[in-house]
Amino acid sequence: MFRFSEPKYLILFVVSVVLLIYLIRQFYQYKKKILDIFSEDVLYKITKNYDINKIFKILIYSGTALIIMSIAIMGPQSGSKTVDVKKKGIDIIIALDVSRSILEQDIPPSRLERAKIELGSLIGMLKGDRVGVILFAGQAFMQVPLTTDYDAARLFLRNVGIDSVPVQGTNFKSALVLSKQMFDNIKESGGNKVVLILSDGEDHQGNYDEVIETLRTSGIRVYAIGLGTLTGEPVPEDIDGNKGYKKDRSGQVVVSRLNEGILKKITASTGGIYVQGSSKELGMPIILEELKTLKKGEISSKEVYEYLDRYWILSLIATFLLIYAFLILPFLSKRRGHLIAMALVFLFMSGFSPFLKENSETKEGNNLYNEGKFQEAIKMYDKAQKK
Repeated sequence: MFRFSEPKYLILFVVSVVLLIYLIRQFYQYKKKILDIFSEDVLYKITKNYDINKIFKILIYSGTALIIMSIAIMGPQSGSKTVDVKKKGIDIIIALDVSRSILEQDIPPSRLERAKIELGSLIGMLKGDRVGVILFAGQAFMQVPLTTDYDAARLFLRNVGIDSVPVQGTNFKSALVLSKQMFDNIKESGGNKVVLILSDGEDHQGNYDEVIETLRTSGIRVYAIGLGTLTGEPVPEDIDGNKGYKKDRSGQVVVSRLNEGILKKITASTGGIYVQGSSKELGMPIILEELKTLKKGEISSKEVYEYLDRYWILSLIATFLLIYAFLILPFLSKRRGHLIAMALVFLFMSGFSPFLKENSETKEGNNLYNEGKFQEAIKMYDKAQKK
């Protein structure tokens, strides 16, 4: 994988190439005029150290260095690296109801779309926590395993619909069982574990007391947001492209109402809280404040950073080409040239050394930032800058 981070500077590369070609052409024209007057042997005796071929070498090395520098300025990047990152946080599994009743519009633009929007905002405000996503209707399915890759979780949520699961209905038990299994399959962090359910509370299965007790004894808290209103709305249905409302066996339109009973029972039994969503606010700020009070553990994750900077390789090459071109200047004695070259190399390497080793203040500042300690992080960044 390769790219340029600043391709807008391509013009510098073009100018450098054109300039070198022009100078080479001018050199040969100049050399031809000189050789029309003097032979090479006579010319060498007259000029001694001012060898015309040395001038050509200086021109080539300097021009090549200029071209390489112009490429470096475009910011060549390639490859990737994986970094082990340790953060403080909790584990959160989002269980989103995608049964057909979630399409109702008593919470605009619909229960589902509003939940997706606000969940995206909630995930964007997390710092160091792991988040996973479960979709459930008649059966629960893990969609995003517990991860600190918030962008991936938000991207997935944007594309969720009722067709994301193959079985319709509402089965809270399967969502809770799957949540417990996901927590069991991860390395213990020492932090709290939370299941956040977003649903209208309709349950077609029942018999979930045993799994609630399992969650409680495992220290897993369940938080819930009720989607919908107590008055409810007809359940929309699309049959062969004809939009209408779902009807029961007697031909009556099915109305989906918010059933708070099951949601309140689950949250109360596990030490969580229940929030009734409304058209104005689903209650995400309340949930976020509650999450901030929970015990955080040390979470280790692997983060992949793609496109590593390679400009420094080209910069090194260009620098040594320029130093070599400087050493063969006709008027420079060999001894003086060596001393100057050593001084240039020393200054170059000492100037780059801060970038070739890890800055402890910057590392500490990054750790503080990831923990949400922004004021302390700023102080460490100031120290790193001064250093």
